[in-house]
Amino acid sequence: MIGALIEKEFKTTKDMVNYFLKIDERCRRDDQWLTYNVFNYITKKFGKNVYIPFELFSQLPQFETVKRCRALIQNNEGRYLPPQDVYNKRISKRKKLNKISDWI
Repeated sequence: MIGALIEKEFKTTKDMVNYFLKIDERCRRDDQWLTYNVFNYITKKFGKNVYIPFELFSQLPQFETVKRCRALIQNNEGRYLPPQDVYNKRISKRKKLNKISDWI
């Protein structure tokens, strides 16, 4: 079940990223602009009225950077560890993503 959800999320995200890379030259050279466009698309798709000007959005750290810093603190430094169930889900998701990346 989790594997199917991860595959669907990955495919959907990949499709969105592909779309914006195709139509917007700036997305090809600016990860924040790409992320900004994907998030704007998602919020509009679900009818949410969320707007952050790009000037403010571009000052935020990359989401990947935040995640990697969290992983460094938890995995390498052993501090502020998540509950065991969260840890198990992350390990499971990592294994599934590794399988997906093998066939991409």
